[in-house]
Amino acid sequence: MPAADVSSDVTATPRAVLATGIITIDQIFGVDRMPAGDGKFLADSFLEAGGGVAANAAVTVARLGGRSALAGCVGDDRAGDDALNDLAELGVDVSRVQQLRGERTPISAAIVDRQGGRMVVNHVAPGFFAAADSGSLTDLAGIDAVVVDCRWPAGAIE
Repeated sequence: MPAADVSSDVTATPRAVLATGIITIDQIFGVDRMPAGDGKFLADSFLEAGGGVAANAAVTVARLGGRSALAGCVGDDRAGDDALNDLAELGVDVSRVQQLRGERTPISAAIVDRQGGRMVVNHVAPGFFAAADSGSLTDLAGIDAVVVDCRWPAGAIE
């Protein structure tokens, strides 16, 4: 069977995807093998960047050439500023991200071994999303698709 011609399905304008959910600062430690038990372990590498399920989806869309927007919230702290700057530099529109006054940005520490195993420890303050306004998500003009994660239920529902 001949391959289908999909060239007519491709448009000149990249699709716009809005991702909504959690935004964190990710601290990623690379190790030879996953630590076991108590102790002190040395990492071979370290990276700190804006992350979280929704933010990582938005970055992926941008890297694939799509128009990427992100809705969620961060704290009004240095970590929130850093996450927003990192994501914007990667081509993500962060204009729908709220900085919550007096809140700390969620943070994740990930340990990743050479075989691809990972362990993630995440901290989100109790009630963090309660101060967020999901009403900013009602206008989806120009958005072709929405991707949600379950960490900000009100944003996902909106």
